[in-house]
Amino acid sequence: MEDDTGTEEGQQEPVSLPLKRIRSGVRRRILECLSEGRATVTQIAAFTNLRLPHASAELKRLRKESLVFSDDETGSRGACLALSSRGWETLRADEIARVKHLSDEQPPVGALGRLISVSGNNLLIAFVRKPKDGPIAIPNRPLETTRSYSVDDIWTWIEPRERKPRWVNSESYRSSPPPPREIDPSSIAAWGTESQVIGLQRFKLIDESQPLQLASGSWFGNLSDSKSARLPNRIPEGHLWRLGSLAIGGPVIRVDTPVLAHGLDRMSREALLSAASPSAITLAPKRKIGVAKRSIPLDVLDKWMEIAHPRLRLGERDERLRNLREALTNPKKTGRSRKVDDTTWRRFRSHWGNATWSTDPLNNGDWVDTGVISIQAERSLIEWCLTQSFDLVIELRPGNQSIFSSTRLPENIRLVLSPMWKAPPIANLIEPHPVLPAMWSRLSLIDGLSIPVNLLPTTATEALEDEIIWTVPIHAEQIDSAKKVLGGRPEGSKIPNLQFDEDENRLLRAAVISYPQGDSEWANRMEPHHPLVAWIASPSSDRWARWERLRSILGNEWIGLMKSEHIPNGSLSKAAIDTPSEWSSKLIEDVRNRIRINSELAHDLRHLSESSSSEEATWVAQILLSEVSWLSSEIQSDLASWGIDRFLDDPPSRCSAAISGLDWLANQYPERMLSESEDWRLLARSVGFSKPQDHDLHLWAVLDDWYVTGNRPHSTIIALIVQRLPEEWWAPVSEFILTALSEDPEGISLIAEMDIAWPSLILRPEGEVHQIPGSSSMQHGGVRRTLLARLERITEHENWSEELPGARMIRDLSESLRTARDLSAPKFGITHPMVRWLAIPTHRWPPKEVIQTTDGDPRIAARLAKMSSGWHPDLSRNPMDF
Repeated sequence: MEDDTGTEEGQQEPVSLPLKRIRSGVRRRILECLSEGRATVTQIAAFTNLRLPHASAELKRLRKESLVFSDDETGSRGACLALSSRGWETLRADEIARVKHLSDEQPPVGALGRLISVSGNNLLIAFVRKPKDGPIAIPNRPLETTRSYSVDDIWTWIEPRERKPRWVNSESYRSSPPPPREIDPSSIAAWGTESQVIGLQRFKLIDESQPLQLASGSWFGNLSDSKSARLPNRIPEGHLWRLGSLAIGGPVIRVDTPVLAHGLDRMSREALLSAASPSAITLAPKRKIGVAKRSIPLDVLDKWMEIAHPRLRLGERDERLRNLREALTNPKKTGRSRKVDDTTWRRFRSHWGNATWSTDPLNNGDWVDTGVISIQAERSLIEWCLTQSFDLVIELRPGNQSIFSSTRLPENIRLVLSPMWKAPPIANLIEPHPVLPAMWSRLSLIDGLSIPVNLLPTTATEALEDEIIWTVPIHAEQIDSAKKVLGGRPEGSKIPNLQFDEDENRLLRAAVISYPQGDSEWANRMEPHHPLVAWIASPSSDRWARWERLRSILGNEWIGLMKSEHIPNGSLSKAAIDTPSEWSSKLIEDVRNRIRINSELAHDLRHLSESSSSEEATWVAQILLSEVSWLSSEIQSDLASWGIDRFLDDPPSRCSAAISGLDWLANQYPERMLSESEDWRLLARSVGFSKPQDHDLHLWAVLDDWYVTGNRPHSTIIALIVQRLPEEWWAPVSEFILTALSEDPEGISLIAEMDIAWPSLILRPEGEVHQIPGSSSMQHGGVRRTLLARLERITEHENWSEELPGARMIRDLSESLRTARDLSAPKFGITHPMVRWLAIPTHRWPPKEVIQTTDGDPRIAARLAKMSSGWHPDLSRNPMDF
């Protein structure tokens, strides 16, 4: 639908940058270095391969030109430097100037992007389609329409130096939303669309010894199968266990030498444990990874006894060890545990908790749960295992890092996981990736090569698809009424012994009266012949799997029989896609409530989103952003990068809670979300204005523009703001909105029908500051004296009905204003007993415990709790009486 508001609600145009190339290669390298983060002079010199005096001299000039600034006095040792706003503009202007310098030509069919410039190992690429996250492969020759790429071509792997492309209009070079992923700008489908956009992104060579052969200005496309592109030289492959992949769907990295991973988030740690544990002994907390834990070998107690009783004589220690082993071997034997010394028994219980014990030896593939034992017990377990011949996978607590005090990890170590390790032993080192989000890490090989690694496991899910595929029904509410007519019990009745060749009407009756108890065996027999009968008769435990099989047959009208608790956590995002809005909203509400009760659900959803479709991942991002304040700091940090990218890639139409979550998150991570280069508000506004008028993000962008510029939107947009956005967002302009709606018969009907807490929105003090997500703010204008007369005209309209929820709010607002006008004592309100006190000066209010009664509308109760009134002298005939 065409926007009727014209320029009044249009997007604010950004300031044009001076398009000037940076001529000095040294200057450009330094600015590009600082674009990746703050750095000292020494770090900058090492990054740019400059001598320290040369780097220092150029940095001095850059500071003088206000392109960089220091966090300490000039010349201070260890001071970090960073790009200023002008420095960012200079770097961005250089990139755009280099794009303009190339010939303007239409992208060839199948083009992914264009190589703009090469500076040493650093590349600048302009994409015309969305690339995959992470590293990409660049061919050795330009894209040709007459010849496709093949595995015989030489492909060079490059990794991003920034998280995502910066999309700009190819004509004006101003910020623009990214293109749809499925549209090729050179295809017929793209003809007649708006101006093409390009995405600028900086990359670097993964293997500096492998030079890039593609010339600047060349177009390139995708390799159809990225797994066929060979790994760069020196990257391990074909070894024992799969560490990860170089790119999403790319070649696999396999290692056979020790790996040490530290500082990783939980999802990455669990992915590594899952990858390394097959055919090895795993010592780690058991969490939720799908393996069975095994008992601890009794032989471990030899090591533990040395730690628990280091001062005992050897003979005494051996005696206590023998008694302890006997007590654990025969725990049911009466009196056996009494032979164990009390001190030893107390220490044993303190260190080992409820761990189980066994005389059986460990076997490859066993998992020993270390989450229930103490740090001393963990040390004894690890030290004992190191004396055995197993391959070991260990999640290590910081206090036990001294176990590996030698310069190298032992050869039988496959993987060691630990929090931050200041001086780790020599090993292949895995750390968080400095640019890419969770499930990406950086692998630093012993020989010095550093590469990105995607830790997402490649699992075969084909066997699970039959259980998780589902469709979307909607008219299931008919079941309850039909069951009442048939005389069925609320909990359901037992199904008679009916065969599939019975009359379908009788079978449907039997199925309806059995709901929700159902009968799994009977429903299974009915399914091939009477799918609807089987669906209605399904017990809750079978509901999701059966829905997966019957979705194409039943249609959308029956999805209401399925509740959110019937759906496995791993399928919640699938269940939310392409569903009726009413059912989808209920699912979102249920999942959000469940996250508040159990934060592990948020972790599960985030982990599963890595192997989900883009649309499903966007749904997960929306859910997690909506409940971000309830989540762990680890997931919050992940959402500050992954979450905003996925959400703004294609935000759902109803997303106001997620927008609030983004604002909350930005206040927690301002350096990552409010910086010059990563300001989420700029991209969100750009994406919002590209969405339909009834999209929450579009309406938020319009409201934000209204607060910043004073541009009032069209009445049709105002109606949508009232219907879609939270009331508190538009509280400062609530009286104007009410007035605008009352000018139109449809608007008056909307006022009467919608349950808007008009008294709590309008009866506020003049000058009260309100802020919406994105930090735009506006002062409340107070209550106009003429509002009462307008409300009286509204209630006289022919479309007005006093029984509707909105009409009840207007009635309370009118009576509140009459109370203020006539100086009369407020009477009990309709929507809240104390609502009419909002129009009376607070010094006349009853005691706080009286005014804050909970019996009424919670929105009005919240305003009463603030002890704030909207009264001012102009509302009263004789204000001196107050």
